[in-house]
Amino acid sequence: MLQRLAAKDYLVHERYRGIRLTDKGVKVAKSVIARHSIVAELLSMLGVEDKVAYQDTEGIEHHIQPATIRKIEGLVDFLRENPKILHAIRDHIEE
Repeated sequence: MLQRLAAKDYLVHERYRGIRLTDKGVKVAKSVIARHSIVAELLSMLGVEDKVAYQDTEGIEHHIQPATIRKIEGLVDFLRENPKILHAIRDHIEE
């Protein structure tokens, strides 16, 4: 696995010294973390229980397209800026 990632320029593997991410690897890692955070925050905003939200986030983040994650990020930003709307949504879905 390390050899494949190194061959694709995601990391540098130095025998007996460990590994380090390349700039390309860091970019991908940050993208994965951001996708996870966005999906997790949306589920949390909707009132999904933490354990369930974590499990669902793990599944969703691996299958969602970049264009979709950008739309979700926009929605999360909007809901952060408009807590009254978020509360109305939560009230509606919890009925």
